[in-house]
Amino acid sequence: MLKNNLVQKVKASEILKNQILLVKPSERFPADGIVVEGETSVDESLLTGEIIPVYKKINEKIVAGSLNTESSVKILTTQVGSEHSIARLIQLVQDAQGSKSKTMRSIENFSKYYTPIIFVLGILMAVLPPILGLGSWHSSIYKGLAILLIGCPCALIISTPSAIAAGISVATKFGILIKHASALEIIGRVKTMAFDKTGTLTEGKLSVTDVITFSDEYSENEILKLVLSVEQHSTHPLAKSIIQYGKEKNISFYEVTEAKTISGIGVSGKLNGQTILVSSLQNIEYTAESEALQKQGKTICVLSLNNKTVGLIALQDKLKIGVKHSLNDLKKLKINSIVLTGDNKASAQGILHGLDLEIKAQLLPEHKLNYIREFSQHGKVAMVGDGINDAPALSAADVGIAMGEGTDVAVDSAQIVIANKNISSLVSVVKISRKTLRLISQNIAIAILLKVLFLCLTLLGETTLWMAILADTGATVLVTLNSLRLFRFTAPVPNALNRN
Repeated sequence: MLKNNLVQKVKASEILKNQILLVKPSERFPADGIVVEGETSVDESLLTGEIIPVYKKINEKIVAGSLNTESSVKILTTQVGSEHSIARLIQLVQDAQGSKSKTMRSIENFSKYYTPIIFVLGILMAVLPPILGLGSWHSSIYKGLAILLIGCPCALIISTPSAIAAGISVATKFGILIKHASALEIIGRVKTMAFDKTGTLTEGKLSVTDVITFSDEYSENEILKLVLSVEQHSTHPLAKSIIQYGKEKNISFYEVTEAKTISGIGVSGKLNGQTILVSSLQNIEYTAESEALQKQGKTICVLSLNNKTVGLIALQDKLKIGVKHSLNDLKKLKINSIVLTGDNKASAQGILHGLDLEIKAQLLPEHKLNYIREFSQHGKVAMVGDGINDAPALSAADVGIAMGEGTDVAVDSAQIVIANKNISSLVSVVKISRKTLRLISQNIAIAILLKVLFLCLTLLGETTLWMAILADTGATVLVTLNSLRLFRFTAPVPNALNRN
Protein backbone atom coordinates (compact mmCIF):
# COMPACT_ATOMS: atom_id res chain seq x y z
CA MET A 1 0.00 0.00 0.00
CA LEU A 2 1.15 3.56 -0.68
CA LYS A 3 0.75 6.05 2.18
CA ASN A 4 2.40 9.49 2.12
CA ASN A 5 4.37 8.26 -0.96
CA LEU A 6 5.86 5.46 1.14
CA VAL A 7 5.33 1.75 0.50
CA GLN A 8 3.88 -0.08 3.51
CA LYS A 9 2.95 -3.74 3.83
CA VAL A 10 -0.62 -4.36 4.97
CA LYS A 11 -2.77 -7.42 5.57
CA ALA A 12 -5.42 -8.17 2.97
CA SER A 13 -8.10 -7.76 5.66
CA GLU A 14 -6.88 -4.19 6.33
CA ILE A 15 -7.23 -2.96 2.74
CA LEU A 16 -9.87 -0.28 2.25
CA LYS A 17 -11.66 1.15 -0.77
CA ASN A 18 -9.95 3.91 -2.75
CA GLN A 19 -6.46 2.99 -1.55
CA ILE A 20 -3.45 2.84 -3.85
CA LEU A 21 -1.78 -0.59 -3.86
CA LEU A 22 1.59 -1.46 -5.39
CA VAL A 23 1.52 -5.03 -6.70
CA LYS A 24 4.80 -6.57 -7.82
CA PRO A 25 5.40 -9.39 -10.34
CA SER A 26 4.43 -12.89 -9.10
CA GLU A 27 2.05 -11.38 -6.54
CA ARG A 28 -1.73 -11.78 -6.56
CA PHE A 29 -4.00 -8.77 -6.52
CA PRO A 30 -5.69 -8.69 -3.07
CA ALA A 31 -8.69 -6.62 -4.18
CA ASP A 32 -10.63 -5.53 -7.23
CA GLY A 33 -9.34 -2.28 -8.67
CA ILE A 34 -8.30 -0.10 -11.59
CA VAL A 35 -4.75 0.33 -12.92
CA VAL A 36 -3.57 3.89 -12.23
CA GLU A 37 0.12 3.49 -13.03
CA GLY A 38 2.12 0.99 -15.08
CA GLU A 39 1.30 -1.82 -17.49
CA THR A 40 1.48 -5.57 -17.03
CA SER A 41 0.11 -8.96 -18.06
CA VAL A 42 -2.32 -10.55 -15.64
CA ASP A 43 -3.14 -14.24 -15.26
CA GLU A 44 -6.91 -14.37 -14.66
CA SER A 45 -7.20 -18.16 -14.85
CA LEU A 46 -8.49 -18.29 -11.28
CA LEU A 47 -11.71 -16.67 -12.50
CA THR A 48 -11.86 -17.44 -16.23
CA GLY A 49 -9.96 -20.73 -16.34
CA GLU A 50 -7.96 -19.51 -19.35
CA ILE A 51 -4.18 -19.88 -19.31
CA ILE A 52 -3.08 -16.91 -21.48
CA PRO A 53 -2.41 -13.73 -19.44
CA VAL A 54 -4.38 -10.59 -20.31
CA TYR A 55 -2.55 -7.31 -20.94
CA LYS A 56 -3.65 -4.53 -18.61
CA LYS A 57 -2.93 -0.81 -18.91
CA ILE A 58 -4.06 2.40 -17.17
CA ASN A 59 -7.82 2.61 -16.42
CA GLU A 60 -8.39 -1.12 -17.02
CA LYS A 61 -10.01 -3.31 -14.37
CA ILE A 62 -8.18 -5.80 -12.18
CA VAL A 63 -9.96 -8.62 -10.35
CA ALA A 64 -8.93 -9.96 -6.96
CA GLY A 65 -7.06 -13.26 -7.02
CA SER A 66 -5.52 -12.71 -10.46
CA LEU A 67 -1.74 -12.98 -10.75
CA ASN A 68 0.61 -10.20 -11.84
CA THR A 69 2.99 -11.97 -14.25
CA GLU A 70 5.11 -9.18 -15.71
CA SER A 71 5.86 -5.85 -14.01
CA SER A 72 4.91 -3.74 -10.99
CA VAL A 73 1.69 -1.73 -11.23
CA LYS A 74 -0.32 0.53 -8.97
CA ILE A 75 -4.05 0.01 -8.65
CA LEU A 76 -6.84 1.99 -7.03
CA THR A 77 -9.00 -0.41 -5.02
CA THR A 78 -12.71 -0.49 -5.86
CA GLN A 79 -14.01 -3.62 -4.11
CA VAL A 80 -12.47 -5.11 -0.94
CA GLY A 81 -13.26 -7.68 1.75
CA SER A 82 -16.51 -9.56 1.17
CA GLU A 83 -17.25 -7.45 -1.93
CA HIS A 84 -14.31 -8.48 -4.14
CA SER A 85 -14.48 -11.11 -6.90
CA ILE A 86 -13.15 -14.14 -4.98
CA ALA A 87 -15.42 -13.46 -1.99
CA ARG A 88 -18.42 -13.18 -4.34
CA LEU A 89 -17.34 -16.43 -6.03
CA ILE A 90 -17.26 -18.24 -2.68
CA GLN A 91 -20.70 -16.84 -1.86
CA LEU A 92 -22.01 -18.12 -5.21
CA VAL A 93 -20.77 -21.62 -4.30
CA GLN A 94 -22.43 -21.49 -0.88
CA ASP A 95 -25.71 -20.22 -2.31
CA ALA A 96 -25.72 -22.90 -5.01
CA GLN A 97 -25.06 -25.66 -2.47
CA GLY A 98 -27.78 -24.39 -0.16
CA SER A 99 -30.40 -24.25 -2.94
CA LYS A 100 -30.02 -27.92 -3.94
CA SER A 101 -32.76 -30.20 -2.63
CA LYS A 102 -31.87 -33.62 -1.21
CA THR A 103 -33.14 -36.65 -3.09
CA MET A 104 -35.62 -38.72 -1.11
CA ARG A 105 -35.31 -42.45 -1.54
CA SER A 106 -38.74 -43.71 -2.61
CA ILE A 107 -38.07 -47.24 -1.38
CA GLU A 108 -37.43 -45.92 2.13
CA ASN A 109 -40.73 -44.01 2.05
CA PHE A 110 -42.48 -47.14 0.80
CA SER A 111 -41.01 -49.20 3.66
CA LYS A 112 -42.47 -46.79 6.23
CA TYR A 113 -45.95 -47.88 5.15
CA TYR A 114 -45.18 -51.43 4.03
CA THR A 115 -43.80 -52.70 7.35
CA PRO A 116 -46.76 -51.63 9.55
CA ILE A 117 -49.21 -53.01 6.99
CA ILE A 118 -47.50 -56.44 7.01
CA PHE A 119 -47.39 -56.41 10.81
CA VAL A 120 -51.10 -55.60 11.09
CA LEU A 121 -51.92 -58.21 8.42
CA GLY A 122 -49.98 -60.88 10.36
CA ILE A 123 -51.75 -60.05 13.62
CA LEU A 124 -55.18 -60.08 11.94
CA MET A 125 -54.38 -63.41 10.29
CA ALA A 126 -53.45 -64.88 13.68
CA VAL A 127 -56.47 -63.72 15.69
CA LEU A 128 -59.34 -62.87 13.35
CA PRO A 129 -60.22 -66.33 11.89
CA PRO A 130 -60.55 -68.05 15.33
CA ILE A 131 -62.65 -65.17 16.69
CA LEU A 132 -64.96 -65.42 13.66
CA GLY A 133 -65.03 -69.22 13.92
CA LEU A 134 -63.26 -69.68 10.57
CA GLY A 135 -60.32 -71.71 11.81
CA SER A 136 -58.34 -72.97 14.79
CA TRP A 137 -55.99 -70.82 16.85
CA HIS A 138 -53.06 -73.12 16.01
CA SER A 139 -53.41 -72.85 12.22
CA SER A 140 -54.21 -69.12 12.32
CA ILE A 141 -51.18 -68.25 14.50
CA TYR A 142 -49.04 -70.46 12.24
CA LYS A 143 -50.24 -68.51 9.16
CA GLY A 144 -49.77 -65.20 10.95
CA LEU A 145 -46.13 -66.05 11.75
CA ALA A 146 -45.57 -67.15 8.16
CA ILE A 147 -46.93 -63.82 6.89
CA LEU A 148 -44.60 -61.91 9.24
CA LEU A 149 -41.61 -63.94 8.02
CA ILE A 150 -42.48 -63.65 4.34
CA GLY A 151 -43.36 -59.98 4.64
CA CYS A 152 -40.05 -59.07 6.33
CA PRO A 153 -38.75 -56.14 4.20
CA CYS A 154 -35.06 -57.15 4.31
CA ALA A 155 -34.76 -57.90 0.60
CA LEU A 156 -36.80 -54.83 -0.29
CA ILE A 157 -34.71 -52.52 1.87
CA ILE A 158 -31.33 -53.76 0.58
CA SER A 159 -32.48 -53.80 -3.05
CA THR A 160 -31.28 -50.21 -3.55
CA PRO A 161 -28.16 -49.96 -1.30
CA SER A 162 -26.76 -53.29 -2.52
CA ALA A 163 -26.87 -52.10 -6.13
CA ILE A 164 -25.57 -48.63 -5.20
CA ALA A 165 -22.68 -50.13 -3.21
CA ALA A 166 -21.76 -52.36 -6.15
CA GLY A 167 -21.97 -49.41 -8.58
CA ILE A 168 -19.73 -47.22 -6.43
CA SER A 169 -17.20 -50.05 -6.05
CA VAL A 170 -17.10 -50.72 -9.79
CA ALA A 171 -16.71 -47.01 -10.54
CA THR A 172 -13.79 -46.77 -8.10
CA LYS A 173 -12.06 -49.60 -9.93
CA PHE A 174 -12.04 -47.42 -13.05
CA GLY A 175 -10.75 -44.30 -11.29
CA ILE A 176 -14.18 -42.70 -10.72
CA LEU A 177 -14.75 -41.55 -7.14
CA ILE A 178 -18.43 -41.11 -6.24
CA LYS A 179 -18.83 -39.10 -3.05
CA HIS A 180 -22.63 -39.33 -2.72
CA ALA A 181 -24.89 -42.29 -3.53
CA SER A 182 -27.51 -39.94 -4.95
CA ALA A 183 -25.00 -38.77 -7.57
CA LEU A 184 -24.73 -42.30 -8.96
CA GLU A 185 -28.51 -42.44 -9.35
CA ILE A 186 -28.85 -38.98 -10.91
CA ILE A 187 -25.99 -39.13 -13.45
CA GLY A 188 -27.80 -41.89 -15.33
CA ARG A 189 -30.84 -39.61 -15.79
CA VAL A 190 -28.87 -36.59 -17.03
CA LYS A 191 -30.12 -34.98 -20.25
CA THR A 192 -27.48 -32.24 -20.57
CA MET A 193 -23.77 -32.34 -19.73
CA ALA A 194 -21.96 -28.99 -19.60
CA PHE A 195 -18.17 -28.89 -19.91
CA ASP A 196 -15.53 -26.38 -18.99
CA LYS A 197 -12.97 -26.26 -21.82
CA THR A 198 -9.48 -25.61 -20.47
CA GLY A 199 -8.15 -28.51 -18.39
CA THR A 200 -11.34 -30.52 -18.86
CA LEU A 201 -11.66 -31.16 -22.59
CA THR A 202 -8.16 -29.86 -23.27
CA GLU A 203 -4.78 -30.50 -21.67
CA GLY A 204 -4.74 -27.02 -20.12
CA LYS A 205 -1.37 -25.98 -21.55
CA LEU A 206 -0.28 -24.37 -24.80
CA SER A 207 1.73 -26.35 -27.35
CA VAL A 208 3.49 -25.16 -30.50
CA THR A 209 1.45 -26.16 -33.56
CA ASP A 210 3.04 -24.14 -36.41
CA VAL A 211 6.41 -22.55 -37.19
CA ILE A 212 6.22 -20.37 -40.32
CA THR A 213 8.99 -18.44 -42.10
CA PHE A 214 8.41 -15.43 -44.38
CA SER A 215 12.00 -15.29 -45.66
CA ASP A 216 14.14 -17.67 -47.70
CA GLU A 217 17.09 -16.68 -45.51
CA TYR A 218 15.62 -18.39 -42.47
CA SER A 219 14.47 -21.97 -42.13
CA GLU A 220 11.76 -22.97 -39.69
CA ASN A 221 14.41 -24.28 -37.29
CA GLU A 222 16.27 -20.97 -37.51
CA ILE A 223 13.04 -19.08 -36.76
CA LEU A 224 12.52 -21.24 -33.71
CA LYS A 225 16.16 -20.80 -32.65
CA LEU A 226 15.91 -16.99 -32.82
CA VAL A 227 12.65 -16.97 -30.88
CA LEU A 228 14.13 -19.25 -28.22
CA SER A 229 17.12 -16.94 -27.87
CA VAL A 230 14.98 -14.13 -26.44
CA GLU A 231 12.14 -16.14 -24.92
CA GLN A 232 14.55 -17.88 -22.53
CA HIS A 233 14.73 -14.56 -20.69
CA SER A 234 10.95 -14.41 -20.18
CA THR A 235 8.69 -16.09 -17.62
CA HIS A 236 5.53 -15.63 -19.71
CA PRO A 237 3.46 -18.85 -20.18
CA LEU A 238 3.91 -18.56 -23.97
CA ALA A 239 7.68 -18.43 -23.51
CA LYS A 240 7.62 -21.54 -21.33
CA SER A 241 5.63 -23.45 -23.97
CA ILE A 242 8.02 -22.44 -26.76
CA ILE A 243 11.07 -23.33 -24.65
CA GLN A 244 9.56 -26.75 -23.89
CA TYR A 245 8.93 -27.32 -27.61
CA GLY A 246 12.53 -26.32 -28.38
CA LYS A 247 13.82 -28.86 -25.86
CA GLU A 248 11.71 -31.60 -27.45
CA LYS A 249 13.16 -30.69 -30.87
CA ASN A 250 16.72 -30.36 -29.48
CA ILE A 251 16.95 -26.80 -30.80
CA SER A 252 19.80 -24.72 -29.36
CA PHE A 253 19.71 -20.93 -29.02
CA TYR A 254 21.95 -17.91 -29.43
CA GLU A 255 23.34 -15.84 -26.58
CA VAL A 256 21.66 -12.46 -26.94
CA THR A 257 22.41 -9.23 -25.12
CA GLU A 258 20.16 -6.49 -23.74
CA ALA A 259 17.32 -8.95 -23.31
CA LYS A 260 14.25 -7.24 -21.84
CA THR A 261 10.52 -7.53 -21.56
CA ILE A 262 8.52 -4.76 -23.21
CA SER A 263 5.21 -4.50 -21.36
CA GLY A 264 2.22 -5.11 -23.59
CA ILE A 265 4.38 -5.94 -26.60
CA GLY A 266 6.75 -8.84 -26.01
CA VAL A 267 10.41 -9.57 -25.37
CA SER A 268 13.49 -8.33 -27.24
CA GLY A 269 17.27 -8.70 -27.39
CA LYS A 270 20.37 -7.90 -29.46
CA LEU A 271 22.25 -10.38 -31.64
CA ASN A 272 25.18 -9.30 -33.88
CA GLY A 273 23.83 -5.76 -34.04
CA GLN A 274 20.33 -6.88 -34.95
CA THR A 275 17.30 -6.29 -32.73
CA ILE A 276 15.25 -9.43 -32.21
CA LEU A 277 11.65 -8.84 -31.15
CA VAL A 278 9.07 -11.49 -30.35
CA SER A 279 5.69 -9.83 -30.05
CA SER A 280 1.97 -10.47 -30.31
CA LEU A 281 0.11 -10.45 -33.60
CA GLN A 282 -1.45 -7.04 -32.93
CA ASN A 283 1.92 -5.38 -33.43
CA ILE A 284 2.35 -6.32 -37.14
CA GLU A 285 0.39 -6.19 -40.36
CA TYR A 286 -1.83 -9.21 -40.86
CA THR A 287 -0.82 -11.81 -43.45
CA ALA A 288 -2.83 -14.59 -45.06
CA GLU A 289 -1.00 -17.12 -42.86
CA SER A 290 -1.58 -15.21 -39.65
CA GLU A 291 -5.26 -14.61 -40.42
CA ALA A 292 -5.80 -18.30 -41.15
CA LEU A 293 -4.11 -19.29 -37.88
CA GLN A 294 -6.08 -16.72 -35.92
CA LYS A 295 -9.38 -18.03 -37.33
CA GLN A 296 -8.36 -21.42 -35.96
CA GLY A 297 -8.19 -19.82 -32.50
CA LYS A 298 -4.43 -20.09 -32.19
CA THR A 299 -2.19 -17.73 -30.23
CA ILE A 300 0.52 -16.22 -32.41
CA CYS A 301 4.02 -14.97 -31.57
CA VAL A 302 5.67 -12.88 -34.30
CA LEU A 303 9.44 -12.75 -34.86
CA SER A 304 10.90 -9.48 -36.18
CA LEU A 305 14.50 -8.60 -37.01
CA ASN A 306 15.23 -4.86 -37.14
CA ASN A 307 11.46 -4.21 -37.45
CA LYS A 308 11.10 -6.64 -40.37
CA THR A 309 8.75 -9.60 -39.85
CA VAL A 310 10.57 -12.82 -40.73
CA GLY A 311 8.38 -15.53 -39.18
CA LEU A 312 5.85 -16.55 -36.60
CA ILE A 313 5.05 -19.32 -34.17
CA ALA A 314 1.49 -20.45 -33.44
CA LEU A 315 0.43 -22.13 -30.20
CA GLN A 316 -2.78 -23.77 -29.09
CA ASP A 317 -4.15 -25.89 -26.30
CA LYS A 318 -4.77 -29.49 -27.38
CA LEU A 319 -7.73 -31.78 -26.84
CA LYS A 320 -7.25 -34.64 -24.42
CA ILE A 321 -6.98 -38.15 -25.79
CA GLY A 322 -10.36 -39.69 -26.60
CA VAL A 323 -12.46 -36.49 -26.34
CA LYS A 324 -14.18 -36.81 -29.73
CA HIS A 325 -14.91 -40.50 -29.23
CA SER A 326 -16.27 -39.89 -25.71
CA LEU A 327 -18.53 -37.02 -26.82
CA ASN A 328 -19.90 -39.21 -29.62
CA ASP A 329 -20.61 -41.94 -27.06
CA LEU A 330 -22.45 -39.44 -24.86
CA LYS A 331 -24.54 -38.42 -27.86
CA LYS A 332 -25.43 -42.08 -28.45
CA LEU A 333 -26.58 -42.16 -24.83
CA LYS A 334 -28.89 -39.23 -25.72
CA ILE A 335 -26.97 -36.71 -23.64
CA ASN A 336 -26.58 -33.20 -25.08
CA SER A 337 -23.05 -31.77 -24.61
CA ILE A 338 -22.44 -28.02 -24.18
CA VAL A 339 -19.20 -26.11 -23.52
CA LEU A 340 -19.17 -23.22 -21.04
CA THR A 341 -15.83 -21.40 -21.31
CA GLY A 342 -14.25 -18.15 -20.27
CA ASP A 343 -12.20 -18.15 -23.47
CA ASN A 344 -13.20 -16.10 -26.52
CA LYS A 345 -15.45 -17.83 -29.05
CA ALA A 346 -12.91 -17.88 -31.93
CA SER A 347 -10.32 -19.65 -29.78
CA ALA A 348 -12.87 -22.09 -28.39
CA GLN A 349 -14.22 -22.91 -31.86
CA GLY A 350 -10.68 -23.38 -33.19
CA ILE A 351 -9.74 -25.88 -30.48
CA LEU A 352 -13.10 -27.68 -30.54
CA HIS A 353 -13.41 -27.71 -34.34
CA GLY A 354 -14.99 -30.90 -35.60
CA LEU A 355 -16.82 -31.65 -32.36
CA ASP A 356 -20.61 -31.59 -32.31
CA LEU A 357 -20.85 -29.09 -29.46
CA GLU A 358 -22.77 -25.96 -28.59
CA ILE A 359 -20.29 -23.35 -27.31
CA LYS A 360 -21.03 -20.57 -24.81
CA ALA A 361 -17.92 -18.35 -24.64
CA GLN A 362 -16.46 -15.47 -22.61
CA LEU A 363 -18.29 -16.51 -19.46
CA LEU A 364 -17.55 -15.51 -15.89
CA PRO A 365 -18.42 -17.91 -13.01
CA GLU A 366 -21.82 -16.29 -12.46
CA HIS A 367 -22.64 -16.69 -16.17
CA LYS A 368 -21.84 -20.42 -16.02
CA LEU A 369 -24.04 -20.70 -12.93
CA ASN A 370 -26.95 -18.99 -14.72
CA TYR A 371 -26.64 -21.32 -17.72
CA ILE A 372 -26.71 -24.39 -15.45
CA ARG A 373 -29.88 -23.11 -13.80
CA GLU A 374 -31.41 -22.48 -17.21
CA PHE A 375 -30.54 -25.97 -18.49
CA SER A 376 -31.91 -27.59 -15.31
CA GLN A 377 -35.40 -26.37 -16.20
CA HIS A 378 -35.43 -28.88 -19.08
CA GLY A 379 -34.06 -31.96 -17.29
CA LYS A 380 -31.20 -33.25 -15.15
CA VAL A 381 -27.90 -31.43 -15.72
CA ALA A 382 -24.29 -32.44 -15.02
CA MET A 383 -21.39 -29.97 -14.96
CA VAL A 384 -17.82 -31.09 -15.63
CA GLY A 385 -14.99 -28.77 -14.61
CA ASP A 386 -11.66 -28.41 -12.86
CA GLY A 387 -11.20 -24.80 -11.73
CA ILE A 388 -12.35 -22.52 -8.93
CA ASN A 389 -14.28 -20.60 -11.59
CA ASP A 390 -16.35 -23.76 -12.21
CA ALA A 391 -17.21 -24.29 -8.52
CA PRO A 392 -20.56 -22.41 -8.47
CA ALA A 393 -21.77 -24.28 -11.57
CA LEU A 394 -20.54 -27.61 -10.13
CA SER A 395 -22.50 -26.94 -6.93
CA ALA A 396 -25.67 -25.85 -8.73
CA ALA A 397 -25.80 -28.75 -11.18
CA ASP A 398 -27.78 -31.89 -10.34
CA VAL A 399 -24.41 -33.64 -10.49
CA GLY A 400 -21.04 -31.87 -10.31
CA ILE A 401 -18.10 -33.76 -11.83
CA ALA A 402 -14.53 -32.60 -11.18
CA MET A 403 -11.41 -33.72 -13.01
CA GLY A 404 -8.88 -35.19 -10.58
CA GLU A 405 -6.12 -32.66 -11.28
CA GLY A 406 -8.48 -29.73 -10.65
CA THR A 407 -8.42 -27.21 -7.83
CA ASP A 408 -9.42 -28.17 -4.28
CA VAL A 409 -12.48 -25.92 -4.48
CA ALA A 410 -13.72 -27.70 -7.62
CA VAL A 411 -13.13 -31.16 -6.14
CA ASP A 412 -14.88 -30.19 -2.89
CA SER A 413 -17.87 -28.76 -4.81
CA ALA A 414 -18.35 -31.87 -6.96
CA GLN A 415 -20.16 -35.10 -6.12
CA ILE A 416 -18.11 -37.18 -8.58
CA VAL A 417 -14.34 -36.95 -9.12
CA ILE A 418 -12.63 -38.38 -12.22
CA ALA A 419 -9.37 -39.35 -10.50
CA ASN A 420 -7.82 -40.94 -13.61
CA LYS A 421 -8.25 -37.67 -15.60
CA ASN A 422 -9.67 -39.73 -18.47
CA ILE A 423 -12.57 -38.08 -20.29
CA SER A 424 -13.92 -41.48 -21.36
CA SER A 425 -14.71 -42.13 -17.68
CA LEU A 426 -17.74 -39.84 -18.13
CA VAL A 427 -19.22 -42.40 -20.51
CA SER A 428 -18.38 -45.19 -18.05
CA VAL A 429 -20.03 -43.50 -15.06
CA VAL A 430 -23.24 -42.86 -17.04
CA LYS A 431 -23.36 -46.50 -18.15
CA ILE A 432 -22.63 -47.72 -14.60
CA SER A 433 -25.41 -45.49 -13.28
CA ARG A 434 -27.96 -46.68 -15.83
CA LYS A 435 -27.05 -50.31 -15.19
CA THR A 436 -27.34 -49.68 -11.45
CA LEU A 437 -30.80 -48.15 -11.90
CA ARG A 438 -31.91 -51.17 -13.96
CA LEU A 439 -30.63 -53.53 -11.25
CA ILE A 440 -32.45 -51.55 -8.56
CA SER A 441 -35.71 -51.94 -10.50
CA GLN A 442 -35.01 -55.65 -10.95
CA ASN A 443 -34.19 -56.07 -7.26
CA ILE A 444 -37.41 -54.38 -6.18
CA ALA A 445 -39.40 -56.52 -8.63
CA ILE A 446 -37.75 -59.73 -7.38
CA ALA A 447 -38.41 -58.85 -3.74
CA ILE A 448 -42.03 -57.80 -4.23
CA LEU A 449 -43.02 -60.65 -6.59
CA LEU A 450 -41.60 -63.32 -4.27
CA LYS A 451 -43.37 -61.81 -1.30
CA VAL A 452 -46.70 -61.47 -3.12
CA LEU A 453 -46.43 -65.06 -4.38
CA PHE A 454 -45.72 -66.55 -0.96
CA LEU A 455 -48.24 -64.33 0.81
CA CYS A 456 -50.93 -65.64 -1.53
CA LEU A 457 -49.81 -69.23 -0.93
CA THR A 458 -49.84 -68.61 2.84
CA LEU A 459 -53.38 -67.27 2.77
CA LEU A 460 -54.36 -70.42 0.88
CA GLY A 461 -52.61 -72.55 3.51
CA GLU A 462 -50.03 -73.89 1.06
CA THR A 463 -46.85 -72.78 2.88
CA THR A 464 -44.95 -73.76 6.02
CA LEU A 465 -42.67 -71.76 8.31
CA TRP A 466 -39.53 -73.19 6.75
CA MET A 467 -40.81 -72.16 3.31
CA ALA A 468 -41.50 -68.68 4.66
CA ILE A 469 -37.94 -68.46 6.04
CA LEU A 470 -36.58 -69.70 2.72
CA ALA A 471 -38.64 -67.14 0.80
CA ASP A 472 -37.37 -64.25 2.95
CA THR A 473 -33.71 -65.35 2.93
CA GLY A 474 -33.88 -66.45 -0.69
CA ALA A 475 -35.15 -63.05 -1.82
CA THR A 476 -32.29 -61.36 0.04
CA VAL A 477 -29.73 -63.67 -1.57
CA LEU A 478 -31.21 -63.20 -5.05
CA VAL A 479 -31.19 -59.40 -4.69
CA THR A 480 -27.56 -59.46 -3.55
CA LEU A 481 -26.43 -61.78 -6.34
CA ASN A 482 -28.26 -59.66 -8.91
CA SER A 483 -26.43 -56.55 -7.66
CA LEU A 484 -23.07 -58.31 -7.95
CA ARG A 485 -23.63 -58.61 -11.70
CA LEU A 486 -22.36 -55.01 -11.91
CA PHE A 487 -18.82 -56.26 -11.35
CA ARG A 488 -18.90 -57.69 -14.87
CA PHE A 489 -18.93 -54.13 -16.25
CA THR A 490 -15.99 -53.24 -18.53
CA ALA A 491 -15.01 -49.65 -19.29
CA PRO A 492 -14.21 -48.45 -22.84
CA VAL A 493 -10.50 -48.13 -23.60
CA PRO A 494 -9.57 -44.88 -25.43
CA ASN A 495 -7.44 -45.16 -28.54
CA ALA A 496 -4.07 -43.80 -27.45
CA LEU A 497 -3.09 -43.24 -31.09
CA ASN A 498 -6.05 -40.95 -31.74
CA ARG A 499 -5.91 -37.65 -29.88
CA ASN A 500 -9.51 -36.96 -30.83
